This record gives sequence, C-alpha cells and structure tokens, in this order.
Amino acid sequence: MKYIIPLFITFHMFSQGTDYSQFDKGTLIKVDYLKEIYDQVMYTYKDSIYTNAKSDDKFMSIIGVLGIDKDKVKPVFKYVFYSSNKQYSIFKYKTVGDELETKIITKLLVFEKGIFKIVDTPTKNVKLLYEIFKMINLDFYKAIKSESNDPEYSEINKLKPLLKDDNQIIDTEKLLEIINNNSDGLGKYLDDSL
Repeated sequence: MKYIIPLFITFHMFSQGTDYSQFDKGTLIKVDYLKEIYDQVMYTYKDSIYTNAKSDDKFMSIIGVLGIDKDKVKPVFKYVFYSSNKQYSIFKYKTVGDELETKIITKLLVFEKGIFKIVDTPTKNVKLLYEIFKMINLDFYKAIKSESNDPEYSEINKLKPLLKDDNQIIDTEKLLEIINNNSDGLGKYLDDSL
C-alpha cells in the first residue's frame, strides 16, 4: 500500500521590487523584497512503490511526459512549488532494472495550461532549487526542515545555524554552497542523481 506524505519547507528566495513612481520627484525610492518561491509541498512515496492506493493524481501525467513505463519507475519524491506564478515540480525517481542498472534521476517540470512540460532552461532561482534537490536525499530534506535538532542528523544539525535566519527560513544560495563544500561529510545525505 502506498501513502503520500506531504511535508513542508520554506526556502529563502527573493526578487527585488522597486517603486518607480518616485523617480521623477528626486526622492529616494522604496525597495521591497517579494518571496520568489512560495506554496511548497513535498510528496514522498512510502517504500518508493507506486500502487493505486491513495494515488498521486499527477503521477501518471508526469510519467507520460518523461516517457517511462510506470512499472519501471520507483518514485522517491515530488517537490511542488510556485515561482513567478508558475507551478513547478521536481520529480526524483529510481529506474527499475537489475541492481547494477538502477539509476536515480531528477527532473524539473512546469505545469502550464493543464499539462506538464520538461523545463530545459529554468530561471536562476528555479535552477538553484533544482540543483539542490538533485543532490539531496529525503533524509537531508527531513533533517534540514526540522526546527529541532534530531540526534540522528548530527552532521546537518551543525549546518543549520549557517543556513537559517531567525524565522527558520533557509537561504538556498548558502545551502547549495555548503552542500558543494561539504559533500564528503554529507555523503549519506546526498544522491548521485542524473
């Protein structure tokens, strides 16, 4: 039996907004920051097995776009978020074959006009998030989103103060940099994803 377990995380992604109405008056302009990544949900698949129990209604659409047989895929997670009024999904899965041929693959998709499309050239902020999710596994995700320090994730607990602000929001640029600089120590939390 498959269960879909939604998990939530908030990433610190900003774009700059400017009030142009003040330019012609010779006064200082007001600059505010708008969250770029918003409304995020993580779907995980218990035991990485897809069955018809409590099905993810978007699963078959994604599999169709990717051109793979549902019997040859074990879903790991689907991370859904919105950026610039577009719905994106980062879908990580394993291909089923003999043990030597099993691969972990991560794809970035956008949901537009009722259909999924593979994204080849994402915006800077979307690409940053995609690069992070290509590298991390579910244990990393669970550990980094947790507000408490679970002793099971001691390596990641040490990194949290470097990544999160006072509101527990993660700075994704710092996160990617720390992952790249500490990949040896974080090995058990990282995937070798295509």
